[in-house]
Amino acid sequence: MSVGLPGGPDASDAEPRPAPDAPEPAPAPGGGPGPADARPAPPRPSVPPPPPTGVSPLGVVRDNLEAIAFALILALLLRHLVVEVFKIPTGSMEPTLFGDNSRTRPNTPGDRILVQKDAYLFSDPARWDIVVFHYPLYWPKAFIKRLVVLPNEAARIERGDIWVGDARVEGEPTFHPARKPANVREQLYLPVYPPAGRPAESAPDVFWRALDPGPGPLEVERHGTLVYRGDGPDAGRIDGLARRVYGYTIRDNDRAGFLDPGTDTTSSFPCPDVRLSCRVTATGPAEVELAWAPGDGRRHTLRVATEGRAPSAAATNGARRALSARLVPGAPLELALESVDGDLRAWVDGDEVAVIPDELSLEETIRLEGLASGAAPQQLTIGVRGAATTVDRVRVDHDLYYTNYQHDGSAWPRRGDFMRLGPDDHYMLGDNTRSSSDSRKWQATGVRLKDGRHIVWDPRPDDDIGYQPRDTTVGDRVRREVFDVEGIRRRWFRDEEVETGTETVRLPFVKRDRIIGRAWFGLVFWPLEEILPRVRCVR
Repeated sequence: MSVGLPGGPDASDAEPRPAPDAPEPAPAPGGGPGPADARPAPPRPSVPPPPPTGVSPLGVVRDNLEAIAFALILALLLRHLVVEVFKIPTGSMEPTLFGDNSRTRPNTPGDRILVQKDAYLFSDPARWDIVVFHYPLYWPKAFIKRLVVLPNEAARIERGDIWVGDARVEGEPTFHPARKPANVREQLYLPVYPPAGRPAESAPDVFWRALDPGPGPLEVERHGTLVYRGDGPDAGRIDGLARRVYGYTIRDNDRAGFLDPGTDTTSSFPCPDVRLSCRVTATGPAEVELAWAPGDGRRHTLRVATEGRAPSAAATNGARRALSARLVPGAPLELALESVDGDLRAWVDGDEVAVIPDELSLEETIRLEGLASGAAPQQLTIGVRGAATTVDRVRVDHDLYYTNYQHDGSAWPRRGDFMRLGPDDHYMLGDNTRSSSDSRKWQATGVRLKDGRHIVWDPRPDDDIGYQPRDTTVGDRVRREVFDVEGIRRRWFRDEEVETGTETVRLPFVKRDRIIGRAWFGLVFWPLEEILPRVRCVR
């Protein structure tokens, strides 16, 4: 006797059921339907046989090959038309992009950048874009620089700035400094203070000296932090403010940790474009002033005060802008004073609150650059009065100072020169202005042949590419061979040259169709620990 489990099938459920087309069983004795009452079961719907599950090996191979081919075609199209990765081999774009074993990041690989190759399909390249293009002296090679002068512009480089005007006017155009947007300025600022490396071992008050007649109550507690103990003796005060002045001339090659700031070299220049930033926290009614006098007669100030004291304002010698920003006792306030590209720019808590144009004339700018260290002394000051106040996170940066003829006599344009760009010309400069092969220096060597041909090539030595002509003797004639600027192998005999021989050919401009694309952002792929610190937008 079988017994079903609770809640499970009983023994009768386990008995076999008749097949669908079999006759019903005879009735049990004692009643029930007989054979005459039997009904045939309804026909069961037919089910199509399942498709074959096996796939031939040839079909698998074909499907995979099609997928791989499609992926390769898509990758090639993306690389050719949309985006491509380039590696930075040199330091010509520092501090924006780092090359192999750069001075800033030794023993590390160069940055990789993603370049938008379709960036200029429906728009023209813009000033300050970082672009990749075919090197004018050897087209097969890709270069990366910053675009600084646009088509139909006249330009010159004076006192670290790019001055531009309209090249289509007759005579010499009117020039003004080319202004940089905030994101570009941020990329190009070079840190000067707080010190790094061995200079950081110096006493903090060496970097911020008290103005005469005495030390005053504004003390340098440590690098980057100044503390005001509150209104006290008048010693060290000018105009009622206790002040400290930055202890060194800020020069174009200054950079925190690279040089002792006291080093004064004849090849460097006082830098007029500076940013001073800090955080201010007052315990009560107080005023704080940031001021910069670059030694050219201008003075830029940003003063912020608590309610009830002198109004907050940004000012030049000839203009003043009242500000609504106020110090609130106990609440930190971020301040920044920029004197850059002929403008005063004031920032409060990350917002630009004032812009006051204050550019010098081009003639005065040229005169001042000629004076170099003979110009008036600079003064970068922090002043405080009122209640006890802490000024910390003090930082000083200077803008990139584009060097020109005074740094390298072969650079172009030279002193007093300006250049005119045609409707298809673009002028490129590297951010590492003292060590960059760019539009200032691109000079090719050329030779003219008696049949009218003009062959031009890059004169720099490079055995792999063959920039330098190679001479071979063919009979009693000397045959020359070189790769020209287009990357084409050229051959000619020396006796086919015109009598003037070789010539220097300037090729400073990049044509529109030679621009490959715009840099999107920089990154490295290896080693892994370098990825996050070096992923950044470079536009």
